[in-house]
Amino acid sequence: MRTKADEDSSKVISTLCLINLIANSAYSSIAPFFPNEALSKGIPNFYIGYIFAGYSVSMWIFSPLFSSLLSKYGRKNILMLGCICESSAILLFAFLPDMIDTPFAYGMACFFCRMIEGFGNGCLSSSSNSIISFFYEE
Repeated sequence: MRTKADEDSSKVISTLCLINLIANSAYSSIAPFFPNEALSKGIPNFYIGYIFAGYSVSMWIFSPLFSSLLSKYGRKNILMLGCICESSAILLFAFLPDMIDTPFAYGMACFFCRMIEGFGNGCLSSSSNSIISFFYEE
């Protein structure tokens, strides 16, 4: 017979899986349309790769910080920070083509958005794994 704790942990795990699915889907969702959009804004092909890499570079740079953030602010707060950072960056990224006209400023803004998105996903991944290991210690 399932207990209340088992049901709660199942809800938590399901929610974390859904959050991670959506967040990681956002990682590659720009691949089909962004190169053409960037080229139309005057960004050379060479720099488009840097914009894509901003996500992974951010996770690499901030990875030592995530464990201290989890210890200092708690798993749930870092999960929420990750959700806010990633969703804000994705939303801002969507409106950049209408907001910025110069190629350099557009490229830098796109790179900055991808960096924030990578930071947010790092927070999500770290806190999700920490929460799962808390519920399933064995």
